[in-house]
This record gives sequence, structure tokens and C-alpha cells, in this order.
Amino acid sequence: MINDQQPSEDLDKYLAWLISQNNIDVDPHGYIGQWTPEQWGSALEVRNAITSADRAAFGTGNYLHPTTHVPEWLRDVLNATWFRHPGSDPAPHWLTSIDHRVDWFALADDHPQLVLDNPYTELITPTMMREAVDLARTRGAQVTIHADLGAGRDSGTVICKLSALYIADDVSTLVVDITEIFGGITPNPTTGSGCIPALNTAINHDTVYYAWEWSGMSWPDRSNDSSAGFSV
Repeated sequence: MINDQQPSEDLDKYLAWLISQNNIDVDPHGYIGQWTPEQWGSALEVRNAITSADRAAFGTGNYLHPTTHVPEWLRDVLNATWFRHPGSDPAPHWLTSIDHRVDWFALADDHPQLVLDNPYTELITPTMMREAVDLARTRGAQVTIHADLGAGRDSGTVICKLSALYIADDVSTLVVDITEIFGGITPNPTTGSGCIPALNTAINHDTVYYAWEWSGMSWPDRSNDSSAGFSV
């Protein structure tokens, strides 16, 4: 049980299912305890509020119904773009947004409760990512951000975990300039209808994206910990 004072049979079943799906080989209470009961509870509520017209797990038909945790302004943005159900992701994520139409930096400016974070490395900060995104958009390149959303530890806050940045552009100098912003960290080219940004955002599925995928790259300043990102 996650909280003896506020027992929840549905939440206990959900957490047990996540542990079984991910073969978590650490003390379940220690792992689960990285996040607050409120964060886990919000994840369960939001998951239950997601429906899909196409597929149960993910697809272009995903729709988020009103919940007590997701503010209306954020729900309006999500329901006008593309997002994915978190499935068996072993963290209290609400959902994943991958859509070039969402400007997370502008949203964070307008809504202070939205906290941007790059939990996989301290070498690339949200400020550096903002600079790279602004540069890419100034030069007319398509920008797609892979963002995982969830409840923060402070009541009313929303954590936006910036998991990857994709730039679609044929001008090699842009990639060089962004690499310089990122201290020399180079991207991986990725293309095809199966690549992440092409799921529902690519105008042409043959587009070559330059990908900085924080969650999938090796970083010298910390281990690649899939549970990182919502402990703030």
C-alpha cells in the first residue's frame, strides 16, 4: 500500500501492475517512494481520463477528458495536438507529447506552474534548449520536442520532462550551430515513418530529423536512469 493513511485499492493494483510489467528488481516500496502518493494518484487519474478513438494504448485519436490535475489551458493544448498514453512506463507520467505545434517554452512563460526539466543530464539545460529552438524556428526549421508530463511535488505544479529534441532541416549549418550551443554534443540523424517525430508530426515521412535524444544517449555526468525526472 502506498499510503497507510489514505489507502487506495485501485492505486495499489496499478502500482503492482507497473512493477510486474517492468520487472523492477529493487525494493518496490523504495522505488515507488521516489515520488509522492499525490504524484502517483494523479498519474492514475489522468491515465483513466485518456481515451483513444483508434488504439487503446496510443494513436492519433487520443483525447484527454477533464481531470482535477491537468489544468484546462494544458488540456486544451493537448487535445488540439498529438499525445501518447504512457502505457507501462514505470514512473508517474500522465502522458507523452510529441508534436511540432506545441511550444513548451512559450507555455512556461505564460504559465509559471509549468516547470521545464531535462532530467537526463545537467550538460544540456532547458535554457540551452530554448536557445536552440529559437534559433531553429528563426531559420524556418521544424522543431519537435518529446515531452513527458506529470505532477510536480509542489501542489499545482506540472513537470514537463524534455526528453528529446528533433530538428528537421536540410541546412547543415543550423545543426552545426545548435551543436555549438550544446557544447559540441552532436545529434543522431533519424528518418522514416517509424522514427519518433514522424509518428504524427512529419509533413513528409522521408524527412531527415537531427535528434538529440537525452533519454537514449550516454551522458558523462550521470547514469541513464529511466526513473529520473519527476523527483523535483
